[in-house]
Amino acid sequence: MSSRSRRWGGLLSAVPLVAVLGGPVLAAPGEGEGARLRLGDVSCTGTYRMSASPAIQSVVLAGERDTTFTGTFDLDACESVKHPKITSGRMSLKATGQAACDITHADVYVKDGTGRGDITWNTGERSTFSAATWKGKTGALSLSDGTIADGLMKGGRLDLTAVPDTGIVSLSYGCSVPGVSRLDGSVRTADISAP
Repeated sequence: MSSRSRRWGGLLSAVPLVAVLGGPVLAAPGEGEGARLRLGDVSCTGTYRMSASPAIQSVVLAGERDTTFTGTFDLDACESVKHPKITSGRMSLKATGQAACDITHADVYVKDGTGRGDITWNTGERSTFSAATWKGKTGALSLSDGTIADGLMKGGRLDLTAVPDTGIVSLSYGCSVPGVSRLDGSVRTADISAP
């Protein structure tokens, strides 16, 4: 090998991958928490408070009813490659869907629902979303395939999974007569994919 080849070879091996590929290089899937982030994505966890109207009752007593869900989601732990200044946000949600309570399994469920709302980030920027699919059970409620219609990351997609804290005993009682009107809990994941 000529001295020129050796010189170029050494120089190229010293060039960081970030320069060659034009952006940050993240771990492959399964290689750490950051592996699920792509350039431009924002991923968060947090808590939420949500009301249901009318109150969700046993499917035996009231059947599956059109229900309106109104919620506030505190996304207090966010990370992003492209938007490193985003560390938290507050999301408002208004969703509708067919809801009922399966008293046999002490399980609230929602189906055929849609949701819309917006997120105000700690930077003051906003992301407005619509046309999200709203469904799930007590074990996990999901808001999926929401379109970021305006604001930060317009054209992107929102997916969120929430886990109610409501215990089996209180659900069993709530499903009977007064109905379940509150579903508060934790946000397992809230991801906005870059357009």
